[in-house]
Amino acid sequence: MSQKTIYRIFFAGILLVLLVFPGVVFAQEPTTTHVVQPGENLYRIGLQYGFTAEQLALANGIVNPSQVYAGQVLVLPLPIGGGNEAPAPAEIQPAEIVTAPPVSVGNEVPPA
Repeated sequence: MSQKTIYRIFFAGILLVLLVFPGVVFAQEPTTTHVVQPGENLYRIGLQYGFTAEQLALANGIVNPSQVYAGQVLVLPLPIGGGNEAPAPAEIQPAEIVTAPPVSVGNEVPPA
């Protein structure tokens, strides 16, 4: 057999395999997702999961990070180090309210 015939048989075999098994699905890494809620943005979502808005935009192919919409499903990037789970949402603590001491204006004496 000539080399040309061998190549034809080889490529015909590959074509046959592709036609017989078109639905072969390759394994994918597990991912964690987040569904955007009304009023959320990438910055706030990133705070919940320990990512920056830029990391979330890059992982989801978002060109303009300010254009996310309620109901949009975001893929959370897997942590560096090969873990299979995204970090758990961070617990957000309420801000502490700090009051300033009274300030005197002109000759006024502040109340005690």
